[in-house]
Amino acid sequence: MANSTNFSLRIDPELKKEAFQVIESYGFTPSQVMKLFLHQIANTRIIPLDLRYKEHIPNETTRQAIEEGRRGIGDTYSVNSVEELMQIMEKIANE
Repeated sequence: MANSTNFSLRIDPELKKEAFQVIESYGFTPSQVMKLFLHQIANTRIIPLDLRYKEHIPNETTRQAIEEGRRGIGDTYSVNSVEELMQIMEKIANE
């Protein structure tokens, strides 16, 4: 490559250790993986990561509500449609 530039990145030492082990287990160097990552961003115009993973991890309030529902604590509702659910939610919100 005739023209190139350097790039520095500060990361936690433990993160570096863990990530580099994974990268090297695939037979790549960290530099190669970074180049692949940047090429993918440039070519697709998106960041090739699934940033939705936290959607599937309920927060404390949601975990508590799920547990209460499983134990039958609080009000429970059974509905047959989204419209019916919305009516119940509006009624609760207006109480």
